[in-house]
Amino acid sequence: MIATLTFLALKPFLTRVEGVGSLPRKCILVVNHASYIDGPLLGSVIAASHPVPRFIIWRHFFKVWAAPFLRLYRQIPTKGSIEKARKLLQKNTIIGIFPEGRRTHDGKLLPTTHTGLGVLHLLTKAPLVPVAIKGTFQWWPYDKRLPNFTKSLSIKIGKPRTFDKKLTKKNCLAIQAEIMKDIQKML
Repeated sequence: MIATLTFLALKPFLTRVEGVGSLPRKCILVVNHASYIDGPLLGSVIAASHPVPRFIIWRHFFKVWAAPFLRLYRQIPTKGSIEKARKLLQKNTIIGIFPEGRRTHDGKLLPTTHTGLGVLHLLTKAPLVPVAIKGTFQWWPYDKRLPNFTKSLSIKIGKPRTFDKKLTKKNCLAIQAEIMKDIQKML
């Protein structure tokens, strides 16, 4: 219900959505991160045709004003997230990850240094799906208290990818770099 309300509230600003129909039942969404609105926007769009995705979110947000919403949507705090996400993927859940780890301050992709995305993929063999969200930095940048309602938003969901590699830090970072290149091409 809340996903539907979120979608209805954001729909006037959403000018284009591509690729939702090709999402597998079980996958790992790999998403650029420009605004607080990224997760709710993508989650509400996907929830129109799939179960609400479960995003891995920095555990600090489970201690502030956002905590009730994150718990309501059963989001995953970063502490212990790989094991929790693994179990959910076994139940055909869509997991979302923002590999940049934080919102951009200039609208450009940030470097990624954590290996969790690659580890989760190689352990579960769940397809990685690159997702580019455009316009959210202009719509609600990190340093503004309120959105700029004159800007438009769009989402492009890429083709699922899988990698058959040995579980090493180098391979996990290489997988992440490949998916981030896919996102960059879609932006």
